[in-house]
Amino acid sequence: VTFLDTRHEDLFAYFKQGSSESVIVCVNLNPEIFSEGLLAIPASLGLPGSFQVVDLLDGAGYRWRTGDNYVLLSPGSSHIMRIVS
Repeated sequence: VTFLDTRHEDLFAYFKQGSSESVIVCVNLNPEIFSEGLLAIPASLGLPGSFQVVDLLDGAGYRWRTGDNYVLLSPGSSHIMRIVS
């Protein structure tokens, strides 16, 4: 598990690489307000410069990249994103 910099005190995130798949998890720790911020994917993780993720909670797909990625989460919600390419 690698903890990720979110640049927002209410957002908590980590990267986990498994043998068959990798996931990025980001959680809004604040149960009362929306939280938005940047989630940084460091180059040291070895991911490509641009990659596709699918949120396992709602099926939405996003194009992410190494570096900063914008995140907006409703109170107490989360993303569990599987890296697909």
